[in-house]
Amino acid sequence: MKYIKQFDTLRAIAVLLVIVSHWLPKFKAILPLGKIGVDIFFVLSGFLISSILFENKKMLIEHELSRGSIIKNFIIRRTLRIFPIYYLMITVHYLVSEDTGTHVRENAVYYYTYTTNILYFIQSHMDGIASHFWSLAAEEQFYLFWPWIILFFNDKYLVKVMWLFVIIGIIVLLFVPFSEMLTPACFTSFALGAILANVISKSKDIAPETNTVGSFRIINYFAILSIVLLALFPFFGKTINQFFPVRLATSLVTLWAIKYSLFENDKIVLNMFLNNSILIFMGKISYGVYIYHTLIPWAWKKIILAMQEHGFDFYSLYYKIPKFLHNDLDLVFKFGFLILVAWLSWILIEKPINSLKKYFEYQRV
Repeated sequence: MKYIKQFDTLRAIAVLLVIVSHWLPKFKAILPLGKIGVDIFFVLSGFLISSILFENKKMLIEHELSRGSIIKNFIIRRTLRIFPIYYLMITVHYLVSEDTGTHVRENAVYYYTYTTNILYFIQSHMDGIASHFWSLAAEEQFYLFWPWIILFFNDKYLVKVMWLFVIIGIIVLLFVPFSEMLTPACFTSFALGAILANVISKSKDIAPETNTVGSFRIINYFAILSIVLLALFPFFGKTINQFFPVRLATSLVTLWAIKYSLFENDKIVLNMFLNNSILIFMGKISYGVYIYHTLIPWAWKKIILAMQEHGFDFYSLYYKIPKFLHNDLDLVFKFGFLILVAWLSWILIEKPINSLKKYFEYQRV
């Protein structure tokens, strides 16, 4: 699938919501921003990987590709993108777990096998600054079986199967206590993204200048309903969640954002926002930002203490600034440090390894 820069804007929004949730927890009382950010990532993942698989399935039907080659290259390409800095950070957390107050060392097997969400967090308390790895576990588990669903189910039944996954996700969220981290509870977001990918793959009438497809109109209506419910969430959150989970509302709004990015991004309404170069840049490095963001405050504090031990008081820079702004300034420095680390990670680790994908293209037979 071709690169869509507006998707990087959506990634930036998602990761910013997660950062706000973790760095400024007071906002959790208003809206579950971290959960919303993660769900945006889930829908995008479901849409993008399904789009890739649908493109390859067409070549499979035309006998230009085999199922085995598609699945093999899909897994290798996902591995090259996801594993390097994930395992790097798991190892870092393992080494500093005693100092950070996490339990990564004694529960390393769950972290290294991408099973924290089903074998560890679900039966124990969350693990401090290592807790965000649950979403990566859920995503990786989804990657392991979803290609088989798309490639082996006949198109006659595939849409029904995808809708079944949506329904399963909603049922689990509504009726299974403490289930939000379980992969089945994430099916709603992943599968809705996949359904949109299928609509686009199958529709010959869709073009950038038109918005006449009935499915797209339905997305618009549900997105409006979801925005209203999310706006009411700070006042009636528990009641709303009992019949319309936040994950479902977020997923429907994200579907609309994806559709808008693909077919309506030339409209003046959101054009300047979706094509903002700063957000696009942050979206490009968003995976690293997400991976590193919980450890950065701890690392920043260590750096400041080390500087003080060597005779330089970093906070002396604050003396001419009103005290009530010190926390905000510290937040700015930490955020800048996070972006720097994520950018260096992209340049030095992720991008070079990602370039190896060229050796695992979906080759025609």
